[in-house]
Parts: sequence; structure tokens; C-alpha cells
Amino acid sequence: MNKLTQRSSSLKLSYIHFFWFSIILVPILNPLSEGISTYFPIKLFFLIISLILCLSCNSRVRITKADIAIYVYFLYSFLSFYWGDASFATSVMYFGFWLSYLLTFVIIRTGAIVYESKLHYVFLAFFFELILYFTIYNANKSVNGGYVVGHLTSVVLLMNFRSSFFLKSFFLVSFTYFTGIRFVGVILISYFKKPAFILLSGVVGIFILYYLTNLFIGTPIYSYLLGYRVAEPSFVFNSISNSVLELFFGHGFGSDSFTVKMGSKGVIEHSGIFHNFYLTVIYNTGLVGITLLFISLISGLMSSRNCFYAIGFTAFILMSSIDSHRDGVWAIFLFLALLLNERDREINNG
Repeated sequence: MNKLTQRSSSLKLSYIHFFWFSIILVPILNPLSEGISTYFPIKLFFLIISLILCLSCNSRVRITKADIAIYVYFLYSFLSFYWGDASFATSVMYFGFWLSYLLTFVIIRTGAIVYESKLHYVFLAFFFELILYFTIYNANKSVNGGYVVGHLTSVVLLMNFRSSFFLKSFFLVSFTYFTGIRFVGVILISYFKKPAFILLSGVVGIFILYYLTNLFIGTPIYSYLLGYRVAEPSFVFNSISNSVLELFFGHGFGSDSFTVKMGSKGVIEHSGIFHNFYLTVIYNTGLVGITLLFISLISGLMSSRNCFYAIGFTAFILMSSIDSHRDGVWAIFLFLALLLNERDREINNG
């Protein structure tokens, strides 16, 4: 019995390590590669190994109404390849992104992980990212569209239950200097304590931000707000309004890339992935896809909205409407799984 317990403990430690390796390697490999497609298979490899190890020591897969809503969303998303253009490059890219989200959720959920990061882990992540920043990033905030500082630190910080006002303020100042708007926004959002209020006020704030950016087109202030991102909503809604089928089902994953004029950025080659994650969902899977996504996110939040994981969950939900990690919105599904695990623990303890 002791040997079995030790083996289970060892396997649990291993799959957690592989999971974190999948996150850590992205900012390391990003500046050393030509694009995300060259290193994303390595991330998926670590996630798959993590899942195999996780399943080997956890025989019970947790299924609740919230889980079902999430799995229905992923099933529908993968089915959308059927009405896409079957472009190999974009199909691989979309499959990789969405598979990483699904694997992230399944690993944390199956492992029933309820994890509070220690303070020294937060600073360890920060110093690790600073080392990358001053070495392979050559003190550039962004390389290949990816910010290094904040990629891991922001997640670990929001997993720390005892994050104080002063601690968050330290990282807010640090992120303002070292990184971009995506992680500064996450820290700002985390100052608030009521998830429902955060979500409501955040949505209103984002609409105001889009409105203000449009007002300042052609001025220096424009680039300090959302910049050319404000051109994305009109393009997406114009592109799916050609027919009822496109409106409800989108273009499908794996659609051909296209050339488009995107605001002040000019004419660019686009593959249907936008800074606003929800525009990406609408463009590719239509109103049905975005409705299924919202149902899954809201059902997860409502299941345990008083849990401290809900702050991180809502923070990354909101920031994904403006910007996200270089390797996608995996943080949403990480916090969603943690949130549901905490809910299960409260039920079992109650």
C-alpha cells in the first residue's frame, strides 16, 4: 500500500512538472524561432505526456453540468473543421491552440488540483522572466508578438491567495515598465474582489476603451489605447454577415488565410486569429460558437464565484478581449478548472 501511495505521489508530481514545462518553454523558445508553429508542437507534447501521467494516477474523470458545457463547446469547435476550407497551415494552428486549451482543462480537472502558489514561486517566476528579458530577448518587451515578462508571473500571482495590495502594486509598476498592456490589465483587474462586479464593469470598460480609441484615430493617443485593434470588430461582423449560415456557424476552423487592411497596421496577411479571442470564436464558429463558449464560462463562474480563483478567471476572461498570451488563452481554462475543483472540494467537505 505504501509503495502504491509513493508511486501515485511520484506520478502526480511528474505530470504537474510536465504541465508547467509546457507553459515555461513558450517564452524561452519564442525568440529563438521564426514563428509559433515551430515550437507549439513541443508544448503539445509536454501537455500530452502530462495528461497520460495524470490519467495513470487518477482513474476518475469529473463530469458535472459545467464540465459538460465546456466539452460541448470544444466538440462543436472541432466539428467546425468540417465546414472550414481545410487549409493545412491554419487547420494545424487552430487544432494546436484549441487542443492545448482542452488539455489544460482536462489535466487540472482530472487531477483535482486545488493549488495556491507560494510567494517565493511568484518572485521565482518574475526573476526567471527578467533573466530571459535581459538575455535572449535583448531587453525588448516583445519578440515575435510575445511578451516574456508576465507570461508566467501574472498567472502565478493570481493563484496566490494572499496577494496584498502592495504586492500587486509592485508587479503593476514592474509590468508597466517591462511588458505590454495585456499583463498590466490583468493586475489592474485583480485589485477588485467581486467577480460579478469585475465582469460587468470590465465589459463596460472595454466598450468605452474601443469607443475612445476610435475617437483618437490619427492622433498619438490612438497607439496608447487599442490602436489598430479597433478595426477588428467591424471586419469580423462584416465577414460573417454575408449569409445566415456564416452568421450562425462562422467560417469554420481551418479557413484559408486572407489579405486585409487592418486599421493603422495597413495591409496584412491574416489567418482568422484576432487580438480579441471572442472575435476569433465568432469569426470561425459564429453565434453558435460564442454562445456555447459564454454558457461554459458563465456556468463555471456561477458554480463557485466566491472562490479566490474567480478573480484570476474573470481577469483573464476580460483581457482576452484585448490581448492574450502568445500561446493563446490557456489561462482561462486553467483558472476555470481550478474554480470547479475548489467547488467540488467545498461540496465534499460540506
